[in-house]
Amino acid sequence: MEKNLNEIRRVAYITNNEIALDLTLGKPYNINKLENIILKTEYVILGKGVIKKDILKSLSFDKSLLKLINNFIFIRCNDDLVELEKSIQEEARSIEQEKASEEEWKNTLKEKIATLSLSKEEKEKIFELILNCSTNKKEMEDSYQEVYNMINHAQRTRELFNLKPGIKLNKNDFPQKNIKGEE
Repeated sequence: MEKNLNEIRRVAYITNNEIALDLTLGKPYNINKLENIILKTEYVILGKGVIKKDILKSLSFDKSLLKLINNFIFIRCNDDLVELEKSIQEEARSIEQEKASEEEWKNTLKEKIATLSLSKEEKEKIFELILNCSTNKKEMEDSYQEVYNMINHAQRTRELFNLKPGIKLNKNDFPQKNIKGEE
């Protein structure tokens, strides 16, 4: 971390990038409180503010240091600390919601598959096929074909695939006349 900071300062000085130099020289407001706020997050203290660790690691030390300037969060006063804390909480909340929605659609898919009159192995295979299929219609054609061959009902097959986020099939995507039956 210290090595990155020194490298950033060196490049900023050599290229006469006053903005990047200003960001990295000095300390942020209320550093103790800031350390507590970012303790279990992906942020690190850098000069007068914070930046995400992955952005810091991915910085290419080119002449502009534009990525640093665009992603740097100044911490100059208590209001900045409060805003950072809110954004960290919002970020955590959105990650939780994504996880919850992922689990929700999987549970809905399992429930929908459970209503089918198929063997347990076939139900598990259908779940795995839909779970692992691509959201690209051309790439999912084989999975769709396999599920259709087990269910033998185009509308139910579409309904199952449409439960997966990113997939929106209609009756014209895989017309029944183009679907090959089991050989």
